[in-house]
Amino acid sequence: MAWNVEIKLRESRDVLIQDLKSINTQSSSDSSITSLTDFEKFHLIQNQRLSFLSENQIFSIDSSDILSVLFRKV
Repeated sequence: MAWNVEIKLRESRDVLIQDLKSINTQSSSDSSITSLTDFEKFHLIQNQRLSFLSENQIFSIDSSDILSVLFRKV
């Protein structure tokens, strides 16, 4: 089963990422990278650098630019 994610941005546009593989977060304290693959445990935290990775896409954004995130199992 695959996951798609629709990211609604503050600038009034949406980003669709199909077949999401992981979401990487960067620590503000030591710049380490954490990879999340269990998307049901995702929480949107302010001022966090996020990278959404699929087979063909990498979308990086600061979480403060995101209004909402919708995950769908496909």
